[in-house]
Amino acid sequence: MALLVCWLGAKARCLLVAIATCLGFCAGAWAGSPTLVAQPGVTAPASIPELARALKYDVNLIYEYVYTNIEYSPTYGLKKGALGTLLDGSGNDFDQSALLVALLRASGYTASYKYGSIRLNPAAIHAFFGVAVLDACPLLNLVVSGGIPATITVFGSPPVCSDPLLYADIAHTWVSVTGGSLGATVYALDPSYKSYVSTTGINLATATGYNQSSFLSSAESGATITPGLSIQNLNSTNIGSALTGYANSLVGYIRANNPTATTRDILGGNYIRPLTQPYTPSSSLSYETPGDTPLTWTGDVPDVYRTTMRLQIGGIDKTYFGDELYGHRLSIVYNGSLQPVLSLDGIVQATGTASANTISYSVAFPFCFATSGSSSPACGTGFTNIFTFQNVIRAITGYTYAVVAGWDATGRGMVEFHRRQLQANRAGGAADIPGWRSSRPRVPSTRGSSAPPWSGIATSASWRR
Repeated sequence: MALLVCWLGAKARCLLVAIATCLGFCAGAWAGSPTLVAQPGVTAPASIPELARALKYDVNLIYEYVYTNIEYSPTYGLKKGALGTLLDGSGNDFDQSALLVALLRASGYTASYKYGSIRLNPAAIHAFFGVAVLDACPLLNLVVSGGIPATITVFGSPPVCSDPLLYADIAHTWVSVTGGSLGATVYALDPSYKSYVSTTGINLATATGYNQSSFLSSAESGATITPGLSIQNLNSTNIGSALTGYANSLVGYIRANNPTATTRDILGGNYIRPLTQPYTPSSSLSYETPGDTPLTWTGDVPDVYRTTMRLQIGGIDKTYFGDELYGHRLSIVYNGSLQPVLSLDGIVQATGTASANTISYSVAFPFCFATSGSSSPACGTGFTNIFTFQNVIRAITGYTYAVVAGWDATGRGMVEFHRRQLQANRAGGAADIPGWRSSRPRVPSTRGSSAPPWSGIATSASWRR
């Protein structure tokens, strides 16, 4: 499909904008998904059942938790899955629905995915996406960059994105739930469609007395600076003194001017508007596009909507779904024969040929984007859904490399999750891997590692010194 920009004039007209999303390879998504058999026994990450229990297996508490605590990210397709979304505290509509479905199924409800289209007017678009809506350009740029299929309707002829925005029909995923305390009634729950409250915050420079030039001059006093290359021996005493002064000034300012302020009042920003209570769910979405016939997935999200990563090195050729890797450790260790050994959470996946040292990655997204390079068969000329690159590493016995794969915004929760796993492994008596701040567990059920706090794909090495 493609982004279709429509406008109203003397005659109804439509303009096909050349940004393809899904195109022909989405056809497989229309096939029936496997039927869920045993709801109470659904396998989920350990933290999902624990959270479901903490929320008392209550459908309203579960929905409110996901709605209120998970930030929306304007991208397309399943990337993080339930665990990654929970750890990061953010995710797109696919990811937030995956978390909600996992919690509901762990609580004994029958939960399914719904994939269709929602229609938003300019006010709703601004509240949801946070973009200006005087014309269609900001929304158009947002959906293009996120790969989100949408039909944007504007007023004007000939059509340009600077025309006034009337409404937009946007591809969207939500959840239907029934069973348990709900009986036979089927309800529609949309965890990702939420509005935000904006607060201005205070002028921190004024409150702290911060002055950039004065601070930099103080910090660089006595330092050795090579312009454009390096800086050494910053004045830590002056920096510490300045920061202490800023902190004391801020505390004094708040006590004098905003004694009852919250952190949000001080910092400002956009925050999720809480659900109006008591909340009563309905059987359908009031903002679903008129005439829309959504798909229903009773099992998992179909593979064509998932991001995949293919890794190749020395004859090893493995492909993983992004939501399967998120929150787990993929590593390469060179054995005594200089062969790269690929492991996932400590479980060996494959062994490559000796001295192989080039890792090739191929990431396939469930949407297309413009490219000046090679086009992919699924997207057509000028577009691709594939991103490829390589890492060259050192093939030395004992060297350990962690392949960290992350998609979208990565929060601190992911780092803390791995840190807790690391502490648990150490407490269980596992020894650290030399030169690498992680340990392998003694038993399979306590695997863990530490991971850096960035998203994307990175390869980090462990050197023996």
